[in-house]
Amino acid sequence: MRAKKGRALKQALTIVLLIATISMRLLPDAFVHFPRSAMLDVVAAPAAPLHYITRGFLSMLAVAPPAPAASPDDFRRLSEELAQTRSELTRARQALESASEFRSLLGRSPIYVWNASISGYIVGADTDVFSRTYIVSAGTYDGVTKGLPVALGKTAIGVVSDAGIYHSRVRILADPQSRICVRFAKSGAEGVLAGVGRRNCLVRFVSNDLTAADIPQGDYVLTSGLDGIFPPDLLVGTVARFYARPAEPDAYVEVELFADFSAIQTCLILKRTSGPGAR
Repeated sequence: MRAKKGRALKQALTIVLLIATISMRLLPDAFVHFPRSAMLDVVAAPAAPLHYITRGFLSMLAVAPPAPAASPDDFRRLSEELAQTRSELTRARQALESASEFRSLLGRSPIYVWNASISGYIVGADTDVFSRTYIVSAGTYDGVTKGLPVALGKTAIGVVSDAGIYHSRVRILADPQSRICVRFAKSGAEGVLAGVGRRNCLVRFVSNDLTAADIPQGDYVLTSGLDGIFPPDLLVGTVARFYARPAEPDAYVEVELFADFSAIQTCLILKRTSGPGAR
């Protein structure tokens, strides 16, 4: 008898819950929203103080989880990012120094007026037995044309031998085809610097009347500006050795170039706005 009453009660509760569920489904949300919100307020209001007290107590007992250990890949990635940032800062510093040093040359040439320059990065090199050229990230889009001189600060680097739209090829002074006019600081004697494929170049067409005392070792070699390519007084190198050749029409002077081409990252392509062939 008691078992029958229990089953009947369960069936009644099931029917009531089923009717309530169907009613909640069929009734509009406007009729259901108020009972739900009222029930939420009734349950949440008394429980709120207990919730905050419990959370504060547990926060005092909680122990912060240990920070995850950095993996070797993380260290390597951070090292690469740091090296890249340092390289970019070095390039920016060199470009800034080059631009500030070049300003001191403006207007010094008695023939040409040099008052413009284009900055570029060295993005490639072609160095073999017959060629010493660099690829620079500046082209005709930036105003570069064939034949413009290239410098790093007050140091002569080379000449633009070919200009593309966004990149140019620079024939550096060590290239076997390179020829520029130079002069020696002490004596004022002039000659033509010829590249021989390495850092030490030769100055030709130097008078045999000069001696090693006139062109001593360590004497500065500067651009003379007579070739119409470079402005005068850019640094080229220092005298390494004087070759007297009495039986020949001229002497040879071995010159060590200032520029360390293996370490160059930026350069300035110089432009002139007056004088013969101004661009």
